[in-house]
Amino acid sequence: MRYRRLVTLVAVLVSCCAPAFAHHMAVVTQKQSSVQNLSSVELGKMFRSDMKTWPNGRDIVIVINRNSSASMEMLQRFTRLTGDKAKAFLAEHKSQFVVVDSDDQVLDTVSTTVGALGVLGVRAIDNRIKVLKIDGKLPLEKDYLPD
Repeated sequence: MRYRRLVTLVAVLVSCCAPAFAHHMAVVTQKQSSVQNLSSVELGKMFRSDMKTWPNGRDIVIVINRNSSASMEMLQRFTRLTGDKAKAFLAEHKSQFVVVDSDDQVLDTVSTTVGALGVLGVRAIDNRIKVLKIDGKLPLEKDYLPD
């Protein structure tokens, strides 16, 4: 009887945590990129278009899934813009942002675009891309992306 209660408790706790993990994001780049780690300050500068090139001089192209609320929230957080203003910002910065319709398209675009940086859900990660550390942390680690 005690074992059954413990199993039930664990199942309830796991089911409560599962939706939270679905919203975890990863910042990714091409496999061939020499970049391993970015600071959250650098990432913010990239999203605000204050930093437009990599240290090697290549243009930074940020790939975002327009249908991912978490990706759009991340854009809003870094640009400090909301709703329509964030969408207008994307439209004004077409040379630096590529907006796609799915995480799979993020993967395709990042893996084939030199200088690309993508944002997608951790469940979509595959071997076509490299996951970047942010402030020395990987996705699902505490404080991976700043609030």
